[in-house]
Amino acid sequence: FAIGIGTVQDSEVSVFIEVHASRPQLNLNEWQQVNICSLKVETGSIVVAGCTDYFPDAYRIAIESGTYEAIICYRNLDQVSDIPDQSKDSYHLFLYPGFERPAEVLKSRGCAG
Repeated sequence: FAIGIGTVQDSEVSVFIEVHASRPQLNLNEWQQVNICSLKVETGSIVVAGCTDYFPDAYRIAIESGTYEAIICYRNLDQVSDIPDQSKDSYHLFLYPGFERPAEVLKSRGCAG
């Protein structure tokens, strides 16, 4: 089972992961885009990896097995730079015990024309 998070750039980005005992209270106004889905954890850990990372060496987070709901929040998507370490976009994943659910967009960034 996997969650894929699309980023606005193809280089290293800031990713923050928080595991909560229950659904966190989030202010949608603080984020440009917010999605929700579920993640079934069967192995007692999750892997955090980018599309070019070597999977066996990827970062792992210990977490109890079970079904989690995941809220994925995106911030500063319009503050991307070609200069390394100058981009301010960030991606936040909030996990908490929950139920299997379909993916849903809670807040859409929309498209700039």
